[in-house]
Amino acid sequence: IDIDWNIHLQEMVAKIKVDLGLNRNDKVEAELYKMLVYEKGGFFKPHKDSEKSKGMFGTLVVVLPSLY
Repeated sequence: IDIDWNIHLQEMVAKIKVDLGLNRNDKVEAELYKMLVYEKGGFFKPHKDSEKSKGMFGTLVVVLPSLY
């Protein structure tokens, strides 16, 4: 499948804005901070994310298709 990642990401952010009840004109951007890759059975422990950049209000987790 040939997917344009930027278009897909913009669509996700637009849907998230609606789901959060934000106004259509509110500026919301997603920026890549870190990519984590886990092996079979891997996980991360419950935690609270810290603010990585000014104005950050949430964390977007994208789970890609995987055999695991």
